[in-house]
Amino acid sequence: MPDRFEADLAAMVKEIGDPQEQAKRFARYAAEEIEEARAINRRALGKDVPYSVQVDGRPGAALTSVRANSVVIAEWRLVEEALQWIGGELVTASPVLTGQYANSHVLFAEGVEHRPGEPIPAGASDFVFVNFQPYARKIERGLSRQAPHGVYEAVAAVAARRFKDVAAIKFGFETIAKVPAGSGREARKAEQAARNPAIFVRSY
Repeated sequence: MPDRFEADLAAMVKEIGDPQEQAKRFARYAAEEIEEARAINRRALGKDVPYSVQVDGRPGAALTSVRANSVVIAEWRLVEEALQWIGGELVTASPVLTGQYANSHVLFAEGVEHRPGEPIPAGASDFVFVNFQPYARKIERGLSRQAPHGVYEAVAAVAARRFKDVAAIKFGFETIAKVPAGSGREARKAEQAARNPAIFVRSY
């Protein structure tokens, strides 16, 4: 006759082998892992970061609906936090006279202009901020007393440090207009004039 330990062990093995019990354990494990990730992101960014959960391909499904063989995916779009911060800082750092420069910062996602308020396209990883005003280059050279150190390069430097674990962020120049074909002096001048200060963001 089996002793009490063997009987308890047999009961535990049977319990673990039960599909409903497996599902409960999996749901608890998934919830713990998600909470741990939330805590890491909260410490890194100083606030809770929105996230989405899929259970077996069903967006927003509750963890209580998992089965023993379910697939649970939790996704944090951390790059959206970086993009929101950069966009806000560009406006804050903009010299103000008519407000035209501050209102001319544009974000491109995968080469397509992103309209404020709309969600970032799923799967997008390459982003560019640029200002369309023709005097943006002059402001970047410090010719505005309100922005003696420029705008884009300064914001890019801070963002690169702040979001170093989220994306590769760098300052550069982006061509914002069609440039006439050719290789002469005038063509080079036109190309240079069409290149405005930009911040490039590539999410990991």
